[in-house]
Amino acid sequence: MIFNKPLLGLGLLVLLGGCLDSGSDDSGEDEGADRISFTGLVADGYLDGATVCLDTNNNKECDPTEPTATSGDGGTFTIDDATQAERDSAPLLVEVVVGVTVDEDNDGVALTKPLTLSAPVGYGFI
Repeated sequence: MIFNKPLLGLGLLVLLGGCLDSGSDDSGEDEGADRISFTGLVADGYLDGATVCLDTNNNKECDPTEPTATSGDGGTFTIDDATQAERDSAPLLVEVVVGVTVDEDNDGVALTKPLTLSAPVGYGFI
């Protein structure tokens, strides 16, 4: 049996092409979109150890699937797993982690009550 090698190679490429992942899933989120990084500042007195997120579903909570960071010394944070579309459309939220987050006005004393702060879309200071 004689095979036409170029034609056989082309056929294999076509078959394999249907098996490749396009980079997106059924969630509607574009997994192939470029990720960006941005920094900001959290203050009510600078907050160290607070959860900061882009509230992409606008439910006023930081969910596990949203781009998230933890604030550090001086209230600084860096979110490095967002897309530009998320940054341009979602507000920033800060959630105090009871027993962990410290208001640096009272250095070393963890906050004992939950608190959520928010900033409008595009802001980096909360």
